[in-house]
Amino acid sequence: MPRKGIAPKLHDSGIVPNGLIGRGQKYYTPSIVWRAELTERKSGKRFTAAAKSILEGTPNQIRHSFLNHQKAWRALRKAGLPVPKFSRVMLKKDHLYYLTAFMEDMEKKHGPLLDGHVGGYPMHLETLKVGKNSTLIKSLASDLATIHKLGFSTTHIDFWHFYTNKLGEEERIILDFNDFYKAKGPDEANIIARKNVRTMQEHLGKKEFFIFYKNYLRQMKK
Repeated sequence: MPRKGIAPKLHDSGIVPNGLIGRGQKYYTPSIVWRAELTERKSGKRFTAAAKSILEGTPNQIRHSFLNHQKAWRALRKAGLPVPKFSRVMLKKDHLYYLTAFMEDMEKKHGPLLDGHVGGYPMHLETLKVGKNSTLIKSLASDLATIHKLGFSTTHIDFWHFYTNKLGEEERIILDFNDFYKAKGPDEANIIARKNVRTMQEHLGKKEFFIFYKNYLRQMKK
């Protein structure tokens, strides 16, 4: 759980939209991500958040999607993966932003973000090179292995976003949590894990995948 003072108290906050950040690419669960300025009425604390709203589905379907979101975010944050420091979902039924997730605005923290995928496929991986991105490739391997060790599965490798740090090096952040789910058993988990690794192989170069897979296996054995 977030420490006191890190995350806004949604029910006690004024929420003002401040521009569109992006749109989801899945036609069957379209979503928008917009910037929100939140001010707690009692404390006066201000937060800038990236707000995610799912545009289609029944309230139960959307609640289930954000239940997956919150479970995955908490587990990945606890494991030390690079995720926003807060994520909260508005659960007040009569609120204008009912069933909207509010997360730390990572563009405010890191600058412009690249989502790096097209239609669920991690196309940005094809641009990574050993000479320039070996540290990033190892980090991606560690992230994916940790996700699998935590028992989470995901159909698409579309959860990483990328940014350039102050040293000019490419870094990653995990932002999309709705598609993470707990596999029904070890067999299903292993099948999905192999598919995820195969997807990485399809989009990384041979040298890049060698580094990735070597570090993925090393992390899985820890």
